[in-house]
Amino acid sequence: MADAGFFKLLVPESLGGAEMQPLVFFEIIRIFAQADASTAWCINQNNIFATDAARMPAETARKLWADRYCVVTNGPPFEGTKAIQTEGGYLLSGHWDFSSGSSYSTWLAARSPVEGEAGAPRMFLIPKADAMMLDTWHVNGLRGTASFSFELDNIFVEESHTYFESQVPRDDGFLFIIPKIPLFALGFATISVALARACLDDAIKLAARKAQRDVSDAMVNRSTVHRQIGEAESSLRAADTYLRGSASDLWNSVCESRQLDMAQRIDVRMASTYAIR
Repeated sequence: MADAGFFKLLVPESLGGAEMQPLVFFEIIRIFAQADASTAWCINQNNIFATDAARMPAETARKLWADRYCVVTNGPPFEGTKAIQTEGGYLLSGHWDFSSGSSYSTWLAARSPVEGEAGAPRMFLIPKADAMMLDTWHVNGLRGTASFSFELDNIFVEESHTYFESQVPRDDGFLFIIPKIPLFALGFATISVALARACLDDAIKLAARKAQRDVSDAMVNRSTVHRQIGEAESSLRAADTYLRGSASDLWNSVCESRQLDMAQRIDVRMASTYAIR
């Protein structure tokens, strides 16, 4: 998949990426999700995080994505995570969870406050080899995401490998105007809708050949099955239509005004939450 460029779909063109329009990207996610949700989850997670390539120091971004197999994974920090400023950089310690794609990633991104530094936390970039990876991902669903945890103990991180996520993007593409949170919401909601589509299609196929015990007719001929399938189909189409419309409105607005207002963020969150539920 890396050879085919599937982890550089949202990387800036200036770094050799596709810098793909989000609406096209979400359609790719949709196709993967109907076949395998874990694969789609990782492609979504790793690509959307890669939009930070436009915000991190330019030389660091070039260094990372010069590797065709570069994948940066990240996860939320656990309480007690800290960075201590030292000469030339920081000493970073802590625990981070839910780092999807850990099994094949090459770099880790760890958010942490800096001791004695007020304001937003920094993002730190660490080679995966410097971390202790913890296989804590024992779940029933999305097992294939390898959303492991990792720990660091006084690992030195150069100043050039840190940045603020609020940093103004160097690249002026419309894609990088959109913060990661709305993109994550739309991507994960697209996975949910696509997976529901695949499940419902399978249910319809099953109903055509399966009969209830002691009943000769297939389930597809029962009125109760018609009703349940119809209700599910209606709910799915409504969620999908709302989600697609919200994503399209967001992209069109950003292309026209080069900004994203609060009303659009709210609409994306509503559409995404409705689709996921």
